[in-house]
Amino acid sequence: MGSIPAAGWKELDVGVIGGGIGGMSVAIALRRAGHKVTIYERNDFAGEVGASVSCAANGTRWLHEWGVDVAKGDPVILKSLINRDWKTGEPVSVYSLDDYEKRWGYVYNMFHRQYMHGMLKDTALQDEGRGTPAKLLVHHKCKSIDLGAGRVGFENGYSATHDLIIGADGIGSAVRGFIGIRPEKRPAESSCLHANVLTEDAIKAGLVDYSQDSALEYWGGQEGKWDKIVLSPCNGGKLLSYYCFFPREVGDYVNQAWGVEDRPVEELLAPFPELDKQVRAHLAIGKDIQPWRLWMHDPYPYIHKSMVCLLGDAGHPMMPHQSQGACMAIEDAAALGILFDPKYFNGDVAETLEVYNTVRLPRATRVQAAAARAAYNINERIGFSNNTNTSTYKVADEKEKLTIEEMNAYDMYRDIEQVIAQRQGTPFTQKFIRGLPVGLELSPGVIVGHAHDPTSRGAASEEAGKPVVWLPNPPSSRLALTLPLFHSLINDRHRGGDEICSAAQPHLTSAGVSLEERSQAKSGRNGGRQCFMQAKARTQTVVEAIAVTPLLVDGADGADGAVERPISNANCANMSPGGPQGLCRCSELLRRDQIRPGFSRKSSNLSRSPGRVVGETMPAVKKG
Repeated sequence: MGSIPAAGWKELDVGVIGGGIGGMSVAIALRRAGHKVTIYERNDFAGEVGASVSCAANGTRWLHEWGVDVAKGDPVILKSLINRDWKTGEPVSVYSLDDYEKRWGYVYNMFHRQYMHGMLKDTALQDEGRGTPAKLLVHHKCKSIDLGAGRVGFENGYSATHDLIIGADGIGSAVRGFIGIRPEKRPAESSCLHANVLTEDAIKAGLVDYSQDSALEYWGGQEGKWDKIVLSPCNGGKLLSYYCFFPREVGDYVNQAWGVEDRPVEELLAPFPELDKQVRAHLAIGKDIQPWRLWMHDPYPYIHKSMVCLLGDAGHPMMPHQSQGACMAIEDAAALGILFDPKYFNGDVAETLEVYNTVRLPRATRVQAAAARAAYNINERIGFSNNTNTSTYKVADEKEKLTIEEMNAYDMYRDIEQVIAQRQGTPFTQKFIRGLPVGLELSPGVIVGHAHDPTSRGAASEEAGKPVVWLPNPPSSRLALTLPLFHSLINDRHRGGDEICSAAQPHLTSAGVSLEERSQAKSGRNGGRQCFMQAKARTQTVVEAIAVTPLLVDGADGADGAVERPISNANCANMSPGGPQGLCRCSELLRRDQIRPGFSRKSSNLSRSPGRVVGETMPAVKKG
């Protein structure tokens, strides 16, 4: 159940743009699925820059499933997360990982980035292992992609045609632009300098041997301040990798790239005069001091088009404060490996990439948002977010915080099977909601499948007291209203229509709405309304964004008489015209229970869903 008939399966010729951790990971996953893979790397060697990289259980599980020789990466197996007082170095919050492997089946690894990259490259290119070894071509910088022909052009004059093209080319992705995504980015509020300290040098200098802790250690990060030091041990504890964050006005490195001349140690120490003397002494003997440019990217509305998809930082760049960037790239690779396996792949690349988009974008976007929150509040960081009894504990929203349970209990196979079942219009009977087991407690009072579960994405709940709207035409688009998402969109008077359009992107694409039309819709005065109308003109599929969109689209303007009751609300009156105003109007009706989700329109495009309890057989659940 939940798999696509494999009668149309065929071997694909796959081109991977980018030879970093994500590129090598997807090469491994797809060669194991039976496909031919060529990796194109723009540099003279496919090497990773930087220092340490985290690989929690949600990433480590795939390394083992793929047969990667993890020992080659010389990892440190983490035993705890420690947050220390900025001045004294005394522990403020400690999250023990002693039972981590027992709970989640895999350890929490900390690698040197180059070692991790090397072990992945070996697995992708070696003769041993399942499938045909991938081929690596260096000095190949992507210049163009012809979406119609699947042809990739390179600056060196070479070109190649592929059945599937994967953009794994990092935060500065060229592939991203070729599928129509122009990122809205801005410099982060903090800057970062990175430094390496040899444990041997620290011991010789009579300093604390932090390698003995086998821990990710943090100084600061409390009270909404940007000052934070992160220590990650790697190379079996022989190297201590320091990430030093401070307000951007103290030092701005957005115009400098990694790999430039090392910065002086005085520059590293300058922002931290009151820092714990022990760790400051470590920084004073630091080497390889490099700036790390930090940019904030708004979530992308989609990560695929035609036979092209994005992976890792190319598709969902995130701040480093959840230590999940590499894991998200590995999960992307795993999803593609599963979806293009003979069990699931039916020969239609574009259709399969739509499933990939539906599976990966919500989870990666959720981690992306949590990473931004953790930039200035260490309590939002996975692990520390469970330490609710700590005296300094405070998070923005208990119901929305990211926890270790949500990250590590996730079952990608179940998530994929549920999405495929939705698209096929078949029941999904397993006790999972988007990969998480029903009944799992994510945090106190937040249980998968209950009213306030942020991962349930609109699944019906008797406890919530408000049945959701289901979309009956066609079965593959039966997606339900997520009230928290709906309310967050309507409360932003400037972005309402744009956000509706962005959230609807995957269905607009499948409905044949062109990029130009989507852009016009977003910039037009009616925002989300125009997006919906363009999609509806081509298909009866109601856009995925918000299930009550037909109410606000037709009703808010009085076209169908679906929403005729006037709302007296100053905020509504002050809203800009079109989509946002309609959203506000419709939301106020919902909030006042004048209209409930499940209201039937006169035109019968929407009907009340059967009352269902989450965990029972459901047609689908809405991603949020």
